Amino acid sequence: MLIFGFFSHQIAKQMYIDMEMEFAEEVTYEKTVLITREYKDNPSLEHIKEHVGNPKNKDDGDVFLLLNEKNNIIHPETISSRPDISSWISYIKNSPIYLNHVQQQKINNQTYIWSINPIEGTPYKLAYVCADADNEVYNSTITLATRMLAAGMVILWVASWISLILSSAISQRLNKQRNELEYQATHDQLTGLGNRALLQSTVDNIIKTTNNNKKLLLMLMDLDHFKVINDTLGHKIGDLLLQQLAERLKEHFTDAEVVARLGGDEFAFAFFITNNYQAMQLINKVLSIVDMPIAIEGFSLEAKGSIGAAIAPEHGETAITLTRHADIAMYQAKESGGGFGIYDPEKDPHSLDHLTLMTDLRHAIENNQLELFYQPKINMTTGRTIGVEALCRWHHPEQGMIPPDIFITIAEQIGMIKPITLWVLYVGLNQCKQWHRAGIPLTISINLSTNLLQDSQLPARISDALRNENLPPEYLTLEITETAVMNDPARAMEILKQLSALGVQLSLDDFGTGYTSLAYLKHMPTNEIKIDKSFVMDMLNDSDDATIVLSIIQLAHSMKHKIVAEGVENEEVWDALTTLGCDIAQGFYMAKPMPADKLEKWLKESRWGLGDDIQEKLA
Repeated sequence: MLIFGFFSHQIAKQMYIDMEMEFAEEVTYEKTVLITREYKDNPSLEHIKEHVGNPKNKDDGDVFLLLNEKNNIIHPETISSRPDISSWISYIKNSPIYLNHVQQQKINNQTYIWSINPIEGTPYKLAYVCADADNEVYNSTITLATRMLAAGMVILWVASWISLILSSAISQRLNKQRNELEYQATHDQLTGLGNRALLQSTVDNIIKTTNNNKKLLLMLMDLDHFKVINDTLGHKIGDLLLQQLAERLKEHFTDAEVVARLGGDEFAFAFFITNNYQAMQLINKVLSIVDMPIAIEGFSLEAKGSIGAAIAPEHGETAITLTRHADIAMYQAKESGGGFGIYDPEKDPHSLDHLTLMTDLRHAIENNQLELFYQPKINMTTGRTIGVEALCRWHHPEQGMIPPDIFITIAEQIGMIKPITLWVLYVGLNQCKQWHRAGIPLTISINLSTNLLQDSQLPARISDALRNENLPPEYLTLEITETAVMNDPARAMEILKQLSALGVQLSLDDFGTGYTSLAYLKHMPTNEIKIDKSFVMDMLNDSDDATIVLSIIQLAHSMKHKIVAEGVENEEVWDALTTLGCDIAQGFYMAKPMPADKLEKWLKESRWGLGDDIQEKLA
């Protein structure tokens, strides 16, 4: 019976060690896979150390260690709290390491089990070490043998149950470790929100299983000016801001399919929706929640954000596609300052159609396939045309008319906006000269691109163009946007002064939509201010728009500037602007942009055309 008890003890002990070795091999592999994946997203030693973790208490019996190529432990930096693994450290420095192989060795009367795996893409190795693997359960062979001598069958029964209990304990331990690793792989450590991996798997599963009656809204949000907060107050405050914002988002959006932090100051949300109106409601709700001030260590911070959204299935049927499209919409929202944007395939700079248009536009520019249209500018006192605005148009041979906001954006992307602007200038001035020779004394307005306003050669180019056409400079108006001026105010102001010295008229376009400082406006040598059509078109229905229009008119007149209103679509708006004292109007109510030959006919036939005295001369 003693022999039976001894062998039973040894068998049970070996079973325990075998299970520990299996556990060591599996947990090292899973931990290495997790660290490898995280390292790809953030390739730094500190990031690896963070995921290796700190050594556990001695009573836990196991520890993760980070080794370099020479088998030196580089994390944790000190192991004074773990004297139980000191013998293993001495042993391993003088012994060969077998990667991807679990080992067991008795060293100085302690049994060690360890497994070492390489961390892919790094010079480091992850070691899992379990010290005294056999002491926790089998440290008393004599007691166990005595019991077996007393009752052999009882010992056999007990041994069986011990094996089951050990197996269950290790299984539970392995499941717990696996759950922890899975959580780390799918959640952001700073905020506890889901990470990019969880977002993509959740979105893909939803798209595969949802029915046709529901849509999935994916939103990406990037915080505005978060870098300023980090640089000014420190990364600690920045991290606290992200944590508090994450708690607020979890509290207010429990109905979301997933709320995730993708890294840095970028967050993501996924919601089920039934229509696009609901999407707008959710976007506005997120922005309003994020805009609420956050108090951190005596500071009141505002984490305003910009959102890009994409909707499945119309904008994509995979998480990767939706994320890319939402990201495009988000950066367009940041550039425009609108706060949010929903993906528009026609504005996607990476779509196949967009890339094709890039090639076609370059061909159209090189082969002189662009065309100038002209929209009349009407004096609101006389009701007669006093000038035109030259507008570039592109009639694609296969796709027809391409909207200006699309091909102008493409021209900026491929570096062709400058030659287009100069082409408009030269062709427009030539046409203006022809009208003057025909007895039609119109002024012509031409839009200047942002980068051309920074060109120190611009005044000389315009002077040469006017001289070549023998056209008085006062008949040319150059329209500039607020954004173009504020990109480099000092340089822009110098060039504007040179243009004004030539006698050219200067108009500040789209006024009210940019961020021109009144201090700059006071010193700009402009002669005209154009109210953006977004205020004019709805001024009869929106009291705020009406107030803005009135304020701009009064401001312009106080500075001795003429005021031009764009977007006059009906008689009611015309009458309202007349009452407010607006000087000049443009809009579809009077005339749409048209080619030069049609404009000449319109000038003779329309009630908005040339004055009677000029009409008589032309007749």
